[in-house]
Amino acid sequence: MREIRRKLMAVMKKHHMDIKEFAEKCGMEEGRMERLLHGRGRLTMLEAGQIAEAFGQTVEEAFDIEPVSYTHLRAHETSLHL
Repeated sequence: MREIRRKLMAVMKKHHMDIKEFAEKCGMEEGRMERLLHGRGRLTMLEAGQIAEAFGQTVEEAFDIEPVSYTHLRAHETSLHL
């Protein structure tokens, strides 16, 4: 979670925004954004999507996530997990 908070703070700083402006741009409530930035909440996939979209990025781009291929996922499955 610290890494996500750092990324959110970096975006805010890059765009010279305070929490209120950042939350507004991302379509989120200020209180919710404040909780995320101060480590009192977990970012949902929906929220990650909203934030990425607000800045014209995909979730993968916004949060530096490397996509995992379906083949790679299947290679790690075992009969115990099915």
